[in-house]
Amino acid sequence: MLDTDLFERVLDTQECQRQLEYIRRNDTLLMAQFFDAGIRVPRGILLGNLADLGNYHQCLGIHEEVDDMSIEGKYCMIRIPTNQNLQLESSFEKYQSNFDPRTLRLHSITTEKLVEYNSNIKKLRSTFGGEFADFRTDQGSPLSGLQFSLALCVPKVCTTEETITGLLFNLTSVGLEYEDRYCRLPNDKPWAPVDYIAVNGTTPYCLSPRRQPNVQKRISRSDPKEANEIFISFSALTNCRRLLVIKTDPNNIQCVDGIRSLAIFWVIVAHVFQTISFNIANPMYAFEWIQQYKSIWIFSATLTVDTFFLLSGLLLVFITAKKLTGKQLIKNLPFFYLNRLLRMFPVLAAVVLYEASFSNRVADGPLWPMLVGNSVHKCRTFWWTTLLHLQNFINPEEACLGLTWYLAIDVQLHILSPIVLFWVLGRSRVTAWAAVIAAAVASISASTIYMFTREGIEENNYILYYVNILTRAPPFLFMIANSDFNNRTLVTLLASSLRPLWALCLGWIIFVCVTGYGGPINWFLSLNIWKIPARISYAMYLIHISIMFTIYSTKLQPVYFSIGSAMFDVFGFLWITMFVSFFLTGLIDAPFAILFKKLFEYVLKKPDSNKKTRIEQSNQNDNVQNGNTVTNNNM
Repeated sequence: MLDTDLFERVLDTQECQRQLEYIRRNDTLLMAQFFDAGIRVPRGILLGNLADLGNYHQCLGIHEEVDDMSIEGKYCMIRIPTNQNLQLESSFEKYQSNFDPRTLRLHSITTEKLVEYNSNIKKLRSTFGGEFADFRTDQGSPLSGLQFSLALCVPKVCTTEETITGLLFNLTSVGLEYEDRYCRLPNDKPWAPVDYIAVNGTTPYCLSPRRQPNVQKRISRSDPKEANEIFISFSALTNCRRLLVIKTDPNNIQCVDGIRSLAIFWVIVAHVFQTISFNIANPMYAFEWIQQYKSIWIFSATLTVDTFFLLSGLLLVFITAKKLTGKQLIKNLPFFYLNRLLRMFPVLAAVVLYEASFSNRVADGPLWPMLVGNSVHKCRTFWWTTLLHLQNFINPEEACLGLTWYLAIDVQLHILSPIVLFWVLGRSRVTAWAAVIAAAVASISASTIYMFTREGIEENNYILYYVNILTRAPPFLFMIANSDFNNRTLVTLLASSLRPLWALCLGWIIFVCVTGYGGPINWFLSLNIWKIPARISYAMYLIHISIMFTIYSTKLQPVYFSIGSAMFDVFGFLWITMFVSFFLTGLIDAPFAILFKKLFEYVLKKPDSNKKTRIEQSNQNDNVQNGNTVTNNNM
């Protein structure tokens, strides 16, 4: 979020002309600084690169005190349509700069490939929602993507038009058309109410009683047991240590940790490739790679979502069956729903607050307004739809943390689950199987009918299909990535059947692992190395996009895409995400898990006096047996 009023306040036409006159006549070094940090023809036009980001920090670092003037740099981005018919005057050659508008032309073959690339990338990005919308182009037409995005370093008091005319050439006589996108100045991120809320809200947490041993000692004397549980639950050191403790419980489904860990890794890999496409230096190579089947492992990553849906449903039944019968479930429905919502809320609220406030200040760069700034705006506007899990119905493309559409659908399915769960928890196996099969057939039938009858799904895939609770996000983009493939019937059949087939295959793997027939697959998925990533997977899912946007928005030039460099970024983001998520889980998720457990014990008047509340119950057994923490499956 930028201070737009600041950009208007600093403009001064008369002062601008004085500064431009001085730069042009008296200070060639200062002029060179503006030119060097600003506009030039992009390198790699034949590879499809239409962007040059200049040098953001160099431009904003210009500050010269000369005579009675203070000349400062202002970084701006402009958009120039390709292949303009320019009328350059004969005197143009006298201008010594890095920019020659006559070279802003594309070969017909390059144009054709870029149009096709933009058309395909639009389809691919639509699957990942508002966070992956193409900030550089109008999504209405692939042709609109054929515009150069160029940086321009101008004096602070000037507009881009005044600077181009005063230092480069006469815009009117040349006939160059362009549009302003945005400008940046130092300290142009004003404080908003959410920033004060974030600062004031985190301060009491940092100064909580766990950091006040004298208070803890006094309370311990009055009620040692309760004080010990509550205070230890807010001990960052204790929580983090317990997250690292690895114990094997034979009553757990061991292979689930491996499946969950590999699934969240797959999500991060796919999102790295998607984020790189925002600022890519060689779209032609990327387009050719997309067309090949060797890229299927990236574009089929949307199947990962169905992995989490499967795990969520599986563990819901596994956990509830240990505690309740069908009648008990109906009797305790308010607590059944409240438990689910409360367990998801703390980490989700923390990440939403970070996204709306702190994320806007952790770094800066030329792409900040489009990546991080765009996300900040969405979270300041539609934070409530995310916290209420309505983001797949209300402005889904403008949702705060767009990837949380999955949480919304998972919560909505959780609300509907007692309709089937009541029969599953009964004593009759026949009734249980009949209920499950009937629900599965009804779901697949409804999804298939919807897919064949609903018009416009290909054009509006994200809203009508991907975040639709009816279809539950069945993936099919690895098919439509091939621009020559247009068999709508086959695509629709795949879209409606591939998701349940994937879930069925994974369910079979889990079944054979549990029954002792998994062999090396069960050994691999049950390794202890998967336990820690599984415990922090919920936090990893929520925070990894913010980390990627922060890093890539500071890039000073388009990124040259290759599989090797992309995978290098993948491993870097995996480690950073796990590091951040580890502490996010230890500081927020773990203590609130214990507090909510104690709260429900108190409300239900059924305190467990024989067991101590342990982080292992809320984290280690997080996703396999503790009914309070099913949400950590939800990716």
